[in-house]
Amino acid sequence: VHSNGTHPNYDHGIYLTTGGNLIEESDFYNNAAYGIHLYNGGAKIVSNNTIRNNRSFNNNRLKTGGAGIIISSGANNLVYNNIIFGNSDGIMVQ
Repeated sequence: VHSNGTHPNYDHGIYLTTGGNLIEESDFYNNAAYGIHLYNGGAKIVSNNTIRNNRSFNNNRLKTGGAGIIISSGANNLVYNNIIFGNSDGIMVQ
């Protein structure tokens, strides 16, 4: 993904359930929950993703919890050079 990003959504800005993705130079803001969420949905493998040079801010509009970026599963995911602010949490790794 290389775009202007997503805003505002009634859920996450972007929700990835696959591997080998590149998310860069995009804005994720004013979303209801997380800005960027990586999660192993079912039998899919969420590994080897790169998230870099993005801005994720002012997410969690529903006040139910929402980080700028959350990595919920997978391996070898890289997250660097992102600007994160104004979320309930910054970068979460579970």
